[in-house]
Amino acid sequence: MQQRSSRTARFTRLALATATLLAATTAQAALLARNLDADATTTEAYFDTTLGITWLRDTDALHTGLGLASLLDYASVTSALAAFNGSTALSYGFSGWRLPGANGVHTIGGAGCQFGVNGSTDCGENVDTTSSELASMFHDTLGNLSWRDTTGAARAGSAGTDWGLVNTGEFVGLDEVIYWSSTSSYRLIFGLPQAGQVVFDMRNGTQSINTTGSLRAAWLVHDGDIGSAVTTAGAVPLPGTLGLAALGLVLLARRRHA
Repeated sequence: MQQRSSRTARFTRLALATATLLAATTAQAALLARNLDADATTTEAYFDTTLGITWLRDTDALHTGLGLASLLDYASVTSALAAFNGSTALSYGFSGWRLPGANGVHTIGGAGCQFGVNGSTDCGENVDTTSSELASMFHDTLGNLSWRDTTGAARAGSAGTDWGLVNTGEFVGLDEVIYWSSTSSYRLIFGLPQAGQVVFDMRNGTQSINTTGSLRAAWLVHDGDIGSAVTTAGAVPLPGTLGLAALGLVLLARRRHA
C-alpha cells in the first residue's frame, strides 16, 4: 500500500510539473511564426499575441529591400515606407506596413514625454510598456533590461550581456541602435516644449524624443495577424498536446490511487 501511495505521489508531482510547464510556456509564447510567401516552411514574420500586431522577422527589410542606408531621417523613412507598401514583392502582398506606435506617450503625465526610471513613466528607462510597441517588445516579449534599475542605479555588468539587447529572439538584423516610432510627441527642456518623434534605444532600453532629422533605424509592423502558420518537420509538441499529456498523467495517477 505504501509503495502504491509513493507511485501515486510521483505521478501526481509529474503531472503538476507538466501542467506548470504548460502554463509558463503559454504565458511566454507571445510570438507566433508566420509565413508570408509561398513557402509554408519559412518564417517571414511573427504575430505578437500581446499587442495584436505582426512584426517583420527581418528588422532591416525596409532598408535592404530598397537599397537604403541602415539609418535614415524620419522624412526618408516615411517616403521609403510608401514605396515598400507599394511593392508587392517587398510587402509580400500585404499593404499597410507601418512603424511601431507609441500612443501611450501622449497620455501619461499630460505633458508629453515624462522621464523616469521606476516603470510608471513613458520616457526614460524601465518605461511603462503599454506606452509603446517597441518598449513592449524589448521588455515584455524579449525580456531585456534597461541600463538603470528602478532606483536609478546603473546595473552591474555590460551592455549586450547583462542588460540592453541581450535577447533578440528569432529576429534577423535586430541591432543595438535607436528605432523610430510613428508617434510624434515632445519633451520639456528648460520649460520649453521640444517636438520630435518617440524613439526607442535598443542599446540601453531607453525611450525618448528625437528630432526628425536624426538618423535612426526602422522596423516594420502590420496590424492584426497576417499570413499563415509555419509548418515544420519534426515539431515541438503543441500547447494543446502538452495539456492533454498533463491531463492524462493526472488521470493515470488517480486511477492508480483508486
